Amino acid sequence: MPEPRIEHYGCVADMLSRAGRLDEAEELIALLAACRAHGDVERAERVMRRRVADADACRTRTRSR
Repeated sequence: MPEPRIEHYGCVADMLSRAGRLDEAEELIALLAACRAHGDVERAERVMRRRVADADACRTRTRSR
């Protein structure tokens, strides 16, 4: 799996929003902003790795239908 980059953050938030998962998109954006404010890059990267993996799994399930 590729390492998450800044482009992934917007993509994941966009995918969540388009899927109607607005609360999750908002929480993700707020968490990433808080990580940035506190300099907790490791936590932000860990969250994004999970979100990207979740999004990939969701896309795979959708394609196989």
